[in-house]
Amino acid sequence: MTLEKRQWLAEQQLPAPARQQIDISLRCSATFVIMRATNAVERFFAASQAGDVEAAVEQLAPDVVMLNPATDDPIVGRDAVAAALRAVAAACDAFRHTHLLVDKSTAQTRLFGLVFEAKVGDATLRGVDLIELDDTDRIRTFQVAVRPIAALMALGARMSGSRQA
Repeated sequence: MTLEKRQWLAEQQLPAPARQQIDISLRCSATFVIMRATNAVERFFAASQAGDVEAAVEQLAPDVVMLNPATDDPIVGRDAVAAALRAVAAACDAFRHTHLLVDKSTAQTRLFGLVFEAKVGDATLRGVDLIELDDTDRIRTFQVAVRPIAALMALGARMSGSRQA
């Protein structure tokens, strides 16, 4: 990797594992395109792709609200949402965000989507995290939509400690 590319990476404010992933990708693929992480969603996405849950959690607002498909009750606050994200990461055999969707509308609040895939035993879970930012560039709402229901049930069983997964 050239010195210029290394300096650019150092300026990006990406978590260290994400910088390492980009560094590896630059060395392995001539077609890799670098995106500058300009907001909390992009930093969350980069951290998730690097498998760094803690760096992803740093992008949450203190009063973040997470809506998940397993319950009508919201999960409120950075610590509670962080615990939920860690639990999902631990319960999945594999988890990866595959795409970042950006709302280009002129709406007052921009909406972002992080498309993901996860494996729980033999089940494959696919979904999207719908995310809004607050005025301080932190994730304020985090709504999870997933399918199919059988895979969601397998994830829920595993997270509750059941052996049904």
